[in-house]
Amino acid sequence: IDECNTKCKGENVHSCNNTYGSFLCNCETGHQYSSDTDTCDDIDECSTLCVGEHVTSCSNTAGSFECVCEPGYILSLIDESLCSSMSSTTTSST
Repeated sequence: IDECNTKCKGENVHSCNNTYGSFLCNCETGHQYSSDTDTCDDIDECSTLCVGEHVTSCSNTAGSFECVCEPGYILSLIDESLCSSMSSTTTSST
C-alpha cells in the first residue's frame, strides 16, 4: 500500500517517501507533519524562541518567525531569536 497516495497532503509538503509498511512525510522548513490531519502544519517558533533577554515580542509567520528587540538592541546575526546590544563589536546591523 502506498500511504503517500492518501496521507501527507496539502500545502507545505516537501516530499513523501513510501516505506515498507509505512511512509515518511517531509515538510517544508518551519512546518511539521501532523498525523491528526495528515498535513504539514506551521510550527509556532514563538513558543520556544524569542524568549531571551531584551526581546519585546515575537510574531509567528508562515514557516518562520520574527523577533523584535528593545530599543538599543538588534537581532543577532548568528541567532535571530536573540537580541544583541547595538554597541556590541560582534554584531552589526544590515
